[in-house]
Amino acid sequence: MLLSNPILKSELKIAEVGLKCGYENASHFSTAFKKQIGLSPLDFRRGIVDM
Repeated sequence: MLLSNPILKSELKIAEVGLKCGYENASHFSTAFKKQIGLSPLDFRRGIVDM
């Protein structure tokens, strides 16, 4: 269910990443991601970029 770092580092919009992972909408994807990781997908992506 969780995404690998290469997908999150891509230029894809968060909604597109969610669709590629099988979620029907970005909201469901973001909720599930935050529950697993503790950060929203966007905050997680920003953290990777800042590294």
